[in-house]
Amino acid sequence: MSRLWHALVFAMLMLASAVLLAADFRDLSAAEQVEMRSEARVALVIGNGAYAVSPLANPVRDARKVAAALRELGFEVTLAQDLDHLALKRALQDFGRDLEAGGVGLFYYAGHGIQYNGVNYLVPTDAALTRPDDLELYGVEADAVLSRMERAGNRVNVVILDACRNDPFSRGGGGLGMMDARGTFLAYASGAGRVATDEGVYADALVKHVKTPGATIEDVFKGVGRQVESATGGKQSPWVGSNLRGDFYFVVPDTGDSTPPEPLEPEVTVLEPDPGSIVVTVVHGGVVELDGVRQESVKPYGGLELSGVSPGRYVVSVGGEEQVVQVKPGARVSVELQGEAPRAESRPASSTASSSAGKAGIEWVSIPGGSFQMGSNDGDDDEKSVHTVRVSGFKMSKTEVTFGQYQACVDA
Repeated sequence: MSRLWHALVFAMLMLASAVLLAADFRDLSAAEQVEMRSEARVALVIGNGAYAVSPLANPVRDARKVAAALRELGFEVTLAQDLDHLALKRALQDFGRDLEAGGVGLFYYAGHGIQYNGVNYLVPTDAALTRPDDLELYGVEADAVLSRMERAGNRVNVVILDACRNDPFSRGGGGLGMMDARGTFLAYASGAGRVATDEGVYADALVKHVKTPGATIEDVFKGVGRQVESATGGKQSPWVGSNLRGDFYFVVPDTGDSTPPEPLEPEVTVLEPDPGSIVVTVVHGGVVELDGVRQESVKPYGGLELSGVSPGRYVVSVGGEEQVVQVKPGARVSVELQGEAPRAESRPASSTASSSAGKAGIEWVSIPGGSFQMGSNDGDDDEKSVHTVRVSGFKMSKTEVTFGQYQACVDA
């Protein structure tokens, strides 16, 4: 009797849960469903990974995955990758204008994020940080995003910061601090002051759960949190904060009493950073390679300009000599390599000059060839950058050459 009673109670509880869930769906009227499906959805998705200091492998990949998922859900997406300071501020400014259409605004950022003096900063790829207060000059305040969204007065604003990554500049402080804004849902890849991994775990969970039919935004991010904690063994625990006054569904529930409007094909705008160029000068000539891929053969003291190069780190090499360069958006980088030095001929010295030198009493000493590092990455610009210099073998007098010996060689 006891087992039958327990089974009956369990069945009644399950039925009650189903009834309550159906009641929640019915609370969303047909008019509300139509309105939610037809309202404008605008998103700015940014992935910054090509940092000169502590580059990140996954932000660009994560941003592309998130942008694709949002597009499937009816968002008009602007995808931006590896933005420097100016490009990042311009993207935020353009996003603010796009939000003026109303509806739903969503901002996703993957990359370095640092908290300093209670202010959260998004870090552009060209940030030259040598001390903590440099963030005030080179960083972009995350609050700038919130203020633009708040001014737009949208029904719903969503900010997702997959940016609680370790401070790459060893200034301490860990991850991002908490923020607040009216009518905004904020999601962090990790809790206050804590850091997240650069393994794409958060983005993978996000693109999975935003596609859950009929799930509120709160339920979506509960699912994201559970998946991230499970995947990281509890080392990374996402956090959310909400000031929303209404409901939001990435996938609007369909209770069967509404006719959704014809879906509009959203547009995706991709903001690619301006390409740069690499100018290579080769002293002794040789074949220029970029990241191991053959480009062109250059004659001695010739040059080669590699244009249309995407921003990032590259290895330029000629004849085994390598130099690492950082290409910034729209910038030109100059590289000088020695190349393949000509080999000295091994035939015995039988020229008139050699005979004359011998008659003048000059005793020769053979100096073997070799290589050494020249230049410096510190100090004046004309000393940059460090490069390898190769010298072929040669002969020189064992003692100082007298004027008489020199004249004897000239007169011969």
